[in-house]
Amino acid sequence: MITLLQHGSGEQAGRILPLLDQWDVTCTVLHLYEGETVPIEQVEELIVLGGLMSVNDEQEYPFLAAEKNLIRTMIKEGRPVLGICLGAQMIAAALGYRVFDMTPEQGWYRVRRTPGGDAWFPAEVPVFEWHHQTFELPDGATLLYQGEGTCPQGFIYRSALGVQFHPEATIPIIDHWTAGLSPAERDTIIQQSMQRENQSNLLCSTLLAWFHTRRSISTGSTPF
Repeated sequence: MITLLQHGSGEQAGRILPLLDQWDVTCTVLHLYEGETVPIEQVEELIVLGGLMSVNDEQEYPFLAAEKNLIRTMIKEGRPVLGICLGAQMIAAALGYRVFDMTPEQGWYRVRRTPGGDAWFPAEVPVFEWHHQTFELPDGATLLYQGEGTCPQGFIYRSALGVQFHPEATIPIIDHWTAGLSPAERDTIIQQSMQRENQSNLLCSTLLAWFHTRRSISTGSTPF
């Protein structure tokens, strides 16, 4: 069973839940911002979504400390973790690496798989970005994706996969997030999102499949 951590009402799972449903994979969504707690001993696979807060905001959001501890335990025990945007930063922070401010990336960008990246993943894809912080790549991690800037866009560390972009973001989610932009900026982003819907579905499916197959590697079970 997969446990999915949601940090706010505006950060929805998007296309993740329909894909898991197609695969007959059970997923429990925990709303951390509503005080729901994580039963660490019951978590087999973990998906960590994005959020408006920083990983450094433990004083304002006390659940972040317990979440980092959960991520550390999952990785130590070889249980799969998928971190998206804030979730990728949480993986880095849980491993003791810095998360810090950068020039915001908002909208559609292209990322390229690195020469050392796993060929399971597409070589070059358009991705939706919505973040203003980045992270230090953990020692021993494989850089999976690099974008136009210098910040890591995807990495693999043992049983964990972190991506800075938002493969889960559907058009309704993007429409909600871009509400504060100018009408012209928003229209452009929505049009681009519609044009890239099939690519986004495929990318999300590919990332989820890699993540879910980690369980079969660690337990010897059949993933699907």
